[in-house]
Amino acid sequence: MTCTITLLEKVYGTDHSQGIKAAYTLLRSEVSGLNVKVKDVSLDNSGRLVVVLEGEDKEAAKNFLAEKHGCIRGFNELEEGKTYRGRVVSPLSYGYGFYVDVGVVYPKPKDALVPLYKLRKQLVNERRIPLRTIVNSYCFIDNLPLKVRVVKVETGLGKIEAELSGEELARLNEWVKSRLDHVVVCGATRQEVRRAIIQSGHLRDIVSLERLGLMEHAIICKYGTDAPGIIAEIGEQLKNATLKAFIPKKVRDLLSYSAAIGK
Repeated sequence: MTCTITLLEKVYGTDHSQGIKAAYTLLRSEVSGLNVKVKDVSLDNSGRLVVVLEGEDKEAAKNFLAEKHGCIRGFNELEEGKTYRGRVVSPLSYGYGFYVDVGVVYPKPKDALVPLYKLRKQLVNERRIPLRTIVNSYCFIDNLPLKVRVVKVETGLGKIEAELSGEELARLNEWVKSRLDHVVVCGATRQEVRRAIIQSGHLRDIVSLERLGLMEHAIICKYGTDAPGIIAEIGEQLKNATLKAFIPKKVRDLLSYSAAIGK
């Protein structure tokens, strides 16, 4: 017998066959300690991974993958106060915050809103910083995996309100304190990103390649190497991906400005 789960990981912006191949490799590695086989990986109409598992530990593997990658669910399955893994959706489409796909697909698709007032409270000391500035400074780009805490579920209105999870805030704080530029890449496999770095001759300028999702990564630059320069060098080889520079100094300046105008 088998069981099937649809994860929130997506294949997009590249050759789908390469993305599915990368998914097979990643998922097999993640469940290697269990008595289970990744029997099949395909895509649904939204590009999400549909994974078929087989073996004695298939239910344990299903639960593990759901927790690690996020999965589709019903609106009534959401719980206030619980943290969910999701994906940023068109963060600059609205001025009052941005939405995160937390997997709600029935009775109809519904994303969670992370409102601007929450972002200001969590990221810029409650100052009246424009959404665009916050989104650009913290690299909240389309499809970026993000863990959010659901704070309100309005069943009658079909609305979901969320905030950044403690884990996400800790990650962002760590990136800022590291003083190392990062290049956030969405829409390429790990192999494609690594190949682009090597072919550009910048492997020596990179500390590491951090996996954020199946097709989302953070290139961590060495001290003194600027992210915009790396983007200029590898962007041509990653034409179907979105690349964005996370610059700690830019965020620190934003926080200093926030503190200053609050005096």
